[in-house]
Amino acid sequence: MKRIIIIGSPGSGKSTVAKILSAKLKLPLIQLDHLYWLPGRIRRPAEEFYDLMMQGCKQDAWVMDGNSIRHLTERIAYADTIIFLDIPRRTCLWRIIKRAFQSIFTKEEFAPGCPNTLTWEFVSWAWHWEKRYRNEILRILATVPANKVMMLKNTNQVDTFLAQL
Repeated sequence: MKRIIIIGSPGSGKSTVAKILSAKLKLPLIQLDHLYWLPGRIRRPAEEFYDLMMQGCKQDAWVMDGNSIRHLTERIAYADTIIFLDIPRRTCLWRIIKRAFQSIFTKEEFAPGCPNTLTWEFVSWAWHWEKRYRNEILRILATVPANKVMMLKNTNQVDTFLAQL
């Protein structure tokens, strides 16, 4: 595992798993939220985001977390491992709410200059994510050799995977 993509719904644990893998495997971490969002929750222009993402993909080794389903096929072409955190929606929503409340005290940001906050728009997007995007991800993953794809469906599977590294 040298080029690892981690995808999943909001709250599935993408960033947490990516940070752990990056540290354990001593690989650079590329977080798509950090490329997409500018301070103040300003969206980076689409072409600029795409260029930054592709520069990351062309590096020799990395762990990349984030969805960007629009560009998933292109990123997969560079990856040797794809981890899909197919975590239940209620678990993801609980994590989102928990993270938002913890951030009040920790001042944690999801991207530089972008504090974690809980908005109805984000909760709604997270709640509907599975219905809107899961089948598309599965369709894309079906085109990838099975030995490149790992589907982790719950916290226990994620913990076991990380412990076995």
